Amino acid sequence: MAAAPTDTTAAISGDAVACAPRRRGRSKAANFTYAGPVAVIRLELDASDDRVRRRPERQWEAVFRLRRALQRDAAARCAAYWAAHRERADDPKSVRERLGLSRKGIEAAAKAHIEASGWMRAHLTKAVGLHVADEVWETIDRHLFADKSGRRHGAPRVGSWWDFTR
Repeated sequence: MAAAPTDTTAAISGDAVACAPRRRGRSKAANFTYAGPVAVIRLELDASDDRVRRRPERQWEAVFRLRRALQRDAAARCAAYWAAHRERADDPKSVRERLGLSRKGIEAAAKAHIEASGWMRAHLTKAVGLHVADEVWETIDRHLFADKSGRRHGAPRVGSWWDFTR
């Protein structure tokens, strides 16, 4: 079975196009670096004491669990949106409003998760919850609405701890 060529360049005129086929691998260009001012303040945290170290660990664990809950909600809501064929054909905006597929809807879900959980409220503020909700909304936005080229990104998925900490 012959492999299909990987060249995606199309000739517009009758001239022959001389270019190398596109392949995956190491990029030839140097990595991008930013030399300008950076808005990051690096603060020291003395985590030598176990009790002090557990506090930020619990906070980041709570952020991770909230993010996973919102990602599960987002995946379910997007699946329900795509399943509502007839309703979506009539008025897609009303379907999104009904399912809570908006920035405000995801933020309300984050608030509800924080309030419904007995322990999460002790570790998270609503501002952190809104920030996590905005991150999840960006994945929903890229999935529901096509970019300039007409492409959509895949449905929101639940992330892993490894991806979260990186």
